[in-house]
Amino acid sequence: MIDKNIIVELDDDGFVTSVWCPDETYVVNVLDRRDQANNALLEIENYYKSLEEEIEKSNMKNCF
Repeated sequence: MIDKNIIVELDDDGFVTSVWCPDETYVVNVLDRRDQANNALLEIENYYKSLEEEIEKSNMKNCF
């Protein structure tokens, strides 16, 4: 089975600003901008970068 993902984007205050999702069943991932502002670990930065790339390259829709 291929995973279907949702990406939840939070602003600097922790509020949801976007919910990116496919049309079917999915896995939830959270893109928390507060981590980026607080100089998060490189592993977290790479994880968030991969989520941002997924939003750009796929046909995800903002379901917010």
